[in-house]
Amino acid sequence: RGVGHEMEGWIVVFGLPPGGDARSVLGALNRFGDVLEHEPGRGNWLFARFATRWQAEQALAARAVVLDDGATVVGALRLTPEAAARFGMRGAPVSTEPAPAAAAPGPGGVMLHPRLRRGPEKTLGCCEKLMAAVFSW
Repeated sequence: RGVGHEMEGWIVVFGLPPGGDARSVLGALNRFGDVLEHEPGRGNWLFARFATRWQAEQALAARAVVLDDGATVVGALRLTPEAAARFGMRGAPVSTEPAPAAAAPGPGGVMLHPRLRRGPEKTLGCCEKLMAAVFSW
């Protein structure tokens, strides 16, 4: 149960109208489940915690929600410890785990997914070398 577990069920909702009322956003979020608590952000966003991770995932899957006024669309992001710190959430958990090392660029400076990277060239054994010589491979 690390820092990520503390963020379970939390999302960041952005796109609130200037001076907008959080009640309209919370009312729209209630379509996806029970919002147990919320916290206003420093800008046009707020933090909301659903009762379950599944409910939060449903809100995230919606991508955009039209509020009851019919003129405002808000979006949501999964709240991670990094996002909580970046968006200024009060009481954001501090990660004690070291940051992951940056990926090293591959040939030509191109970053590749680990599954797409080729490993070292396979060395041929004596049988493979003999077959290649005999059949001109």
